[in-house]
Order: sequence, then structure tokens, then C-alpha cells
Amino acid sequence: MQFSSLFRRKTVAVVPESQKSVVRQAAVPRKDPKKIVISKTLSKKTNALGNRFVEHRELLEDYQKFVAGLPDTVNEQVRKTSEQLDAFSEEVDKAAAELDSITVRIHSITACLDNMERRVDHVDDRPDAMNEQVRDLAPRLDKITRQGDGEVKLANNNAGLLENTTRAVRPVDAAAILKQGKANQDAGARSPPEPAMT
Repeated sequence: MQFSSLFRRKTVAVVPESQKSVVRQAAVPRKDPKKIVISKTLSKKTNALGNRFVEHRELLEDYQKFVAGLPDTVNEQVRKTSEQLDAFSEEVDKAAAELDSITVRIHSITACLDNMERRVDHVDDRPDAMNEQVRDLAPRLDKITRQGDGEVKLANNNAGLLENTTRAVRPVDAAAILKQGKANQDAGARSPPEPAMT
């Protein structure tokens, strides 16, 4: 240590006073203007990054606080949503039961309509059968009306049959048949009685 100190003293002592300022300036490194600009820019960016880091750290702390208080809120929302879903499920069950009852009623109404349709078809078949009977009896009625001269008299059963059958035929035909039958009866009533056989 003494040697180094002596060396420094000796070195400084050797430098003339006129050159000491030059030596001191040479010992200090020169500052390049470009490097100065770059260092300033880097320092600004470093400060900006530091500020952003502080902001992000504060945001992270806020998020941590939010997440810490989140489970209770979420559980409450889940519970309310579950209750709403249960109530909705009950309403759906009630609506399904009502739809089932409506379906049963529709089936019963359909069955009643089917029965009514069968009855209507049966009623429609009865006039057809009566018309068929009238068509079968028409030749006999024509034969009776053609005989004339009062020789053929309608019996009570034939008159009743004629009255029943005329209900299924057209009004004009029935009136003509009854008129012809009455004319035959009147003709038979006006004809003189036959002499008694001895």
C-alpha cells in the first residue's frame, strides 16, 4: 500500500501544473451525444415500464380481492337459479298434466263423434232400405192399379203397407198412388152387387 501511494504521489508530482487539467479531462471518459440520447430514452422506457408494473400490480390485487369475494356471490346466484329452475320444472309438470287431461278429453270427444257418425250412417242406410222396399213393391202396386173395374179391393193390411211405403217415396208419387187407390175403391163401391148364387 505504501508503494502504490508513493507511486501515485510520484506520478502526480511528475505532471506539470499546466498539464494537470488536461490529464484530469483525459481520465474522465467522454460522453457521446448519441449514447446520452439512448440512455435518456432507456431511462424513460424503464420508468414507464415501472409505472405500468405498478398499475398491473394494483389491478392484480383488485382482481384477487374480487376473486376472494366471488364464491359467496356465485353460490347465492346458483342457489337462486336453482330455485327458479325448480319452480319452472313444477310449472312444466302442471302444464304436462293439463295437456294429458286435454288429450284424454279429445280422445273421448273423438270417440263420441265416431259413435255419432256410425249412427248417422245407420240412419242414412234406413232410407236406402226403405227405398229398396218401395222399388220392390212398385211392380205390385202398378199391377193393382191396372186391374181396375172394382174387382180388386185393397185389404186393410195392403192399405197399411201402402201407407208405410209411401213415406219413403217422393210426395208426388205417393199422392198419385193414393189417388189411384181411392179411385179404385170408389169404383168398386159404385158397381152393382153381383147376383147371389142359388
